[in-house]
Amino acid sequence: MGKRSHPNSFLRTCLVVALVYCVYLAARRGIGAWLFQKNSPAAIQSAIKWDPANPQYYDALAGVIHYFSANAAPEEIVRLDENATRLSPYNAQYWADLGAAREWAGRSQEAAEAFDRAQQLFPNSPGINWRVANFDVRSHKVTEGLRALQRVLLGGSVAPRDVFALATRATGNDQVILALALPPRAPVTLDSVKPSARAMAFSTVISSLLFSTNPPGFLTSPTT
Repeated sequence: MGKRSHPNSFLRTCLVVALVYCVYLAARRGIGAWLFQKNSPAAIQSAIKWDPANPQYYDALAGVIHYFSANAAPEEIVRLDENATRLSPYNAQYWADLGAAREWAGRSQEAAEAFDRAQQLFPNSPGINWRVANFDVRSHKVTEGLRALQRVLLGGSVAPRDVFALATRATGNDQVILALALPPRAPVTLDSVKPSARAMAFSTVISSLLFSTNPPGFLTSPTT
């Protein structure tokens, strides 16, 4: 009988150790969450030390350093956003943040790759496409930028006035800008419309957008 009790004792010991370890991890995560709520660089850094597997902390710290630190280092922000995407590779917002960080660090090609990944993960997100469109316009990629803007316009979370204003920055072609307001599968093409009718339609669309009650905001980031 004595020999049979040893396996049971071993199992009980393993269960106790596992339970203690789970409590330990939960405590670390709880402390990390409590520190994170303070929303300061030092507090978020401490939160990372307590819970280094949480991608939200790295992404948040990158944002706080970028916007509130006078001595922000672009490569440090890139490193933090890369950690976030490594820990959560299917989060489109983290990839968009990484794209913005890489662009700020002067790594345009890598920024484009990150923005492409964000768009692949959440292709119909107005927020993601708005950030992609702004990047494409800054990078002089007019076709890609206008394609992203059409998705933004269909999503409805960005003021149409802002969408068309950014499109105007990208191209001075009124037909191209007007095409943004047409359904993707519209049966009538712009070439089949008389020039006078195109001009009148363009004037109507732009006037309604310019006098919209929505405030302008090129660089706003709407909810994903």
